[in-house]
Amino acid sequence: MINGGEPGAYTLQAQLYGKPFIFDGVSADVELSLKVLSISPNVGSNAGGTLLTITGDHFSSTLEHNQVTIGVRNVICDIEDYDTTFIKCRTRANTVGYAEPQDIHVLSRVSFEADCVAGDCTFEYQAAQTPEIQSVVK
Repeated sequence: MINGGEPGAYTLQAQLYGKPFIFDGVSADVELSLKVLSISPNVGSNAGGTLLTITGDHFSSTLEHNQVTIGVRNVICDIEDYDTTFIKCRTRANTVGYAEPQDIHVLSRVSFEADCVAGDCTFEYQAAQTPEIQSVVK
């Protein structure tokens, strides 16, 4: 298992007892790619504050290298916890007026976007998820 690192193709090199291990002419290449495996929950309040859990592969182990945005206007989701296999972020308010599900963009090392292999990598702001004050009691 390789965690972290920049996406791309790598040639595998091994050592056995501190000395290079030869694969007897066999080349071993490794492909490292960012992947989103799941996003939960997929709906949340228009007021923001929903804690999203994004699982995947090969996110950066450095906070500043990871970024999560929602929709075409790239509303920031504030990262609260992370490692190379998950990111937890808190949504901001829906100030841009999204009315339908929006794609979630997970960037690692800021310039590499993760591939969505989860099937559904969207989030929907919903009025039904937004608390409303019904009355104030003195």
